[in-house]
Amino acid sequence: MGNSETLMESAIDSESRELAQLNVTAAAKGADLIGRLLAFSRRQPLTPRPVDVRELLVGLEPLLRRTINADILLAIESAPDLPPVLADVSQLESALLNLVVNARDAMPKGGQVTVRARVADARASEGRRGPAFDVAAKAWLEISVSDTGEGMTPDVQRQAFDPFFTTKAVGKGTGLGLSTVYGFAAQSEGSVHIASHPGAGTTVRMLLPCTEEAATSPAETRPEPTSPPRTGERILVVEDDPLVRDHVVRQLRAVGYCIVLAADGPEALACLQEEPGFDLMFTDVVMPGGMDGQELARQARAIAPDLRVLFTSGFIGPLDAASRIPAGQWLCKPYRRQELITRVREILLGP
Repeated sequence: MGNSETLMESAIDSESRELAQLNVTAAAKGADLIGRLLAFSRRQPLTPRPVDVRELLVGLEPLLRRTINADILLAIESAPDLPPVLADVSQLESALLNLVVNARDAMPKGGQVTVRARVADARASEGRRGPAFDVAAKAWLEISVSDTGEGMTPDVQRQAFDPFFTTKAVGKGTGLGLSTVYGFAAQSEGSVHIASHPGAGTTVRMLLPCTEEAATSPAETRPEPTSPPRTGERILVVEDDPLVRDHVVRQLRAVGYCIVLAADGPEALACLQEEPGFDLMFTDVVMPGGMDGQELARQARAIAPDLRVLFTSGFIGPLDAASRIPAGQWLCKPYRRQELITRVREILLGP
């Protein structure tokens, strides 16, 4: 993907640019498929933060209305004074979009989709999928999507969250929509419930944990970087994959940063001891050699307390690092060139 973006920028004719764009599109589709499978297995990188669900639904409503057909009514209902939930905003939006698309497809002759947000009823347990927990033990927010469509048989309900299971015609769906929703909810320490009967519509409920932290707006968490790199800003890039490492170096050097490379944690620590004065360390999380990115960051700050750190990974595995890395210090692979440059600048400009 990165090489294709570079080719697009350097192509001297339109045909070459179109071929490079096809490469980018194909790679993005592959990345999306893998991301959905990681979501189901609860191993996708997440950046949870306190979210005002009422505000999120207001912002998402225009997209949801464009998603459904003209013969389908959309109703969005939010209870007043909803507590914030702790969730990854983009994944929550994606889950809601998946549920609304499924509701649309269940009503080929029209009907109504209702998206509702309210404090969870602790007694709601029908069709639960997710980690076992005592719903009454803490505060939960329920976000549900209901339709007036065809409904599901008990057999379909039992398989609804299985990857690649679908009742849609060939070419009409991947069978990964509900499994992605399940994975997101489970990884967010919540759960998913289905209530459906043939001919009586379907309701899918997500339970997500509430938080006492104040909700933040996207503008507060993602400031717009405006200044170019200052002369001499130095970045230590720590990445074990040489192809990825070379791509990152090429992109960052192209915009003016001074780059030093390290293939693993011990090599990065040696660089910090021998060459003080780095402004940022950009490190993979999962690396060979017995030292992951978070342990590297801990030891690196013992050497350089003011060192800023940006983490990246496309696969978390048993580390579950996403739950322990602040939202602003995370860049999920595969990332686009502009995402890399923007996030690096945000970290360097941060407080």
